[in-house]
Amino acid sequence: MMRTQRRFQLLAAMAVGVVAGLLAVTFRIALHQIEQWRGEWVKAWLAVNGPGWAVMVVGAVVVVVGTARATRILAPAAAGSGIPHLKGVLMGVRILEPLRLVVVKFLGGCLAIGAGLSLGQEGPTVQMGGAVGQGGLWGR
Repeated sequence: MMRTQRRFQLLAAMAVGVVAGLLAVTFRIALHQIEQWRGEWVKAWLAVNGPGWAVMVVGAVVVVVGTARATRILAPAAAGSGIPHLKGVLMGVRILEPLRLVVVKFLGGCLAIGAGLSLGQEGPTVQMGGAVGQGGLWGR
């Protein structure tokens, strides 16, 4: 019985690692692509005579405000870097809605960084990985 349980735990840990790793790599690739697109858009808008720079600024503000509001409504736990929230989950003082958090964190991070905010990918990646681990796919 104990041996079967350990095998299941090993397989579950391996599955969490693979899924979390794939999610992290996908997030990094998405961020890289979005940063490239942003560079191209900046060049294009700066080439426009007149209000090109203003359009960029207003567009970035609209994306950031929209992302912040959507995060607050859909998954408030996805706000910020995510590591303090994940620590709270591990201590049993916070809850985690894994699927909702991963979707909002992934898309919100891509939009916010794509809008030009200076954000790191480490905190969101750790929080999304923790959400994968607690996702309920592996049993308890």
